[in-house]
Amino acid sequence: MSLRAPTASLLVLGLVVALLSTARAEDPPMERPTWRVGDRWVYRGNGDRGPYRTTDTVKRVGQYEGRPAYFLERVTELLDGSHRWVFTVVFDQDLYYIAQLDARGRLEEKVMWQLFRWPLRPWDHREFEYTWYSSLVEEDGTWTVGKGRLHQWVLGWEVVETSAGKFRALRYHVVDRFYDPQGQATGHAIEEGWLSPDARNWVR
Repeated sequence: MSLRAPTASLLVLGLVVALLSTARAEDPPMERPTWRVGDRWVYRGNGDRGPYRTTDTVKRVGQYEGRPAYFLERVTELLDGSHRWVFTVVFDQDLYYIAQLDARGRLEEKVMWQLFRWPLRPWDHREFEYTWYSSLVEEDGTWTVGKGRLHQWVLGWEVVETSAGKFRALRYHVVDRFYDPQGQATGHAIEEGWLSPDARNWVR
């Protein structure tokens, strides 16, 4: 058995505990944002194919599998103009990403989870399991199914500087472990995000 992954996990958990110790009980929570039709956000980044720009636009507020949901058009373009992708992403009204549709409206993936617990509080920690369905095989209609266990820590308020300006944002840290349907570990991911009440969305 490799000791590298457990050791890395302990280091990550130690870092998170240290960061949480700086959060103050009087730090205010963040209330759940509300999105409206026409809301638009632009993000820039660097990927494997080079610099890109992603534009998210709320096209519709409706229902998805019985849940109130936001339907966003997501357009991602490489800045050199060589590629452009358009698809629809669906979030429920607690800002849980729950599905992706291709340009023709066909379901590409969906996930069953509850990422945030509103209001978000700077000292909060939660752990939950989820199921993720992706890569529909059109020939026989089956899905690739994965499972995960996610740990999330809300670390505190920070000022984040972006190309659109400075935003006060609540930072959170995620350790995500992946499993196949039989429960065998297949990998893990470590991510962070910053949610801003002024932008009503992620700013990083």
